[in-house]
Amino acid sequence: MLYKEWRLVRLKMLMLAGIYIAIGLVVYVIQPNVVIRYNDPPMLSYWFIFSVLATLGAAVFCGVDIIADEKSSGTLGFLLARPISRTRIYMTKILLNLGGLAVVFLVSSAIMFIINTLPRNVTLVEYRLIDGVIKTTPPVQIFASTVGFEEALTKTFWILMQGSCFICISGIISIFTRSMLESLSLNIVAAIIFGFILGMINTAPFQLDAGHRTELIAIASLAVLTVGVFTSGLFIFQRKEF
Repeated sequence: MLYKEWRLVRLKMLMLAGIYIAIGLVVYVIQPNVVIRYNDPPMLSYWFIFSVLATLGAAVFCGVDIIADEKSSGTLGFLLARPISRTRIYMTKILLNLGGLAVVFLVSSAIMFIINTLPRNVTLVEYRLIDGVIKTTPPVQIFASTVGFEEALTKTFWILMQGSCFICISGIISIFTRSMLESLSLNIVAAIIFGFILGMINTAPFQLDAGHRTELIAIASLAVLTVGVFTSGLFIFQRKEF
C-alpha cells in the first residue's frame, strides 16, 4: 500500500514542481529593470503572492482523491478488507500528500530566496517621498531590494500551513463524496471559502508583518487547526460505514 501511494504522490510532486518552476520563471521575468521608488517590492514578495494561490490549488490537487479515488475505482471495499487498520490507511494517504507538498514548496521557496538575495542592479529614476517626488538626474544604479530571512521563513511557513490545513479539509470532503467529480466540485468551493477567510485574516487588523507577534500566533493557530482537522478526519474515517 505504501509503495502504491508513494507512486501516486511522486507523480503529483513532479507536476507541482513544474507549476512552481513556471511561477518562479514568471516572477523572475516580470521583475523591472527600472524602478520609480526605492522601496519597490522585491522579487520574493511577488513569489509569495503567486505561490499563495498555487499552494491552495496544489492542496486541492493533493487532497481531492485521498478517499474519493478509491470509491470511484471500486477498490475501497477491497482495501478495507485487507489486514490493514483504517488508521494506517488514512494516515498514509494524508501524510504522504502533506509531505509531498511540503518538500516541493519548501525547496521552491528556498531556491527563490537564494535567487532573490543575489545582487541585482536596477535603475532608479525617482524617489517617492511623503512630501513629494525627487527625480534623480541622471538615473542612478542601485541594488534591488530583498526580503530578509526571518520574513521569508515566516511567510513560507504561513503559506505551507494553509496548504497543509486544506489537504486535511480535503480528506474529510473526500470521505463523504461518492466520486472524484463530486469531490473536486466540493473541494473547489471549499478552497474559495477557505482562501477568502484567510485573505480576511491576512489584512487589517491581523496582517502578518515580520517581527510582530501576531504572525507567530497566526501560524500556531493554523497549525492547531490543521491537527484538529486531521484528527477529525481520522476519527470519521475510522467509524464511517462504506
